[in-house]
Amino acid sequence: MTARADVLVAQLGMWHTMLLAYAVAFGLEGPLLFVVAYVKERPAVERLIALAPVTACFWTLTVARQAQTAYLYWHSYVVFYTRTFPPANETIFQRNVLPPVQQAADAAAAQGWETVALGMAMLALGVGLVMRWATARAKPARAAETQRLQEVGG
Repeated sequence: MTARADVLVAQLGMWHTMLLAYAVAFGLEGPLLFVVAYVKERPAVERLIALAPVTACFWTLTVARQAQTAYLYWHSYVVFYTRTFPPANETIFQRNVLPPVQQAADAAAAQGWETVALGMAMLALGVGLVMRWATARAKPARAAETQRLQEVGG
C-alpha cells in the first residue's frame, strides 16, 4: 500500500470511531433529558423535545455504518491490489484507485463534521432545556392539569 492510501484508509477508520463516540453521547443525552423532564413534571412537548438527541443518535449510527462499510471495502481492495499487482503498476494505482478512496474519505469527513455541528446543537439544546427547567417558576404539568380539571368539574 502506498503511504497516501494508508492515510486515506486510516481516515475512514478514524471517522467511523469518532461517529460511534458521538452516537453514544447522543444516545445517553436523550434519555437523561427525558428522565429529568419527567421528574420535573414538564409538559409533553418539552418531553418530546428532550428526545431529539435520540433521533440524532440514530442518524449518527447510520452515518457511522456507512463510514465502516467504506473503510472495510477500501482497506480490503487496496490490500488486494498491492499484493496482487507488482509495484510497477504504481501509476495505474495512483490514477485508478486513489481518487475513489479520496472521495470516500472526503465524504466520511464531511459527514463527520456535520455530526460535530449536530453535537454542538444537541449540547445547546440540552443546556437550554436544563436551564429552562432550573429557572422555571411555572406550575408543573400535572398540577396545572389537576387544577384545570377541578375548575371544570367544580
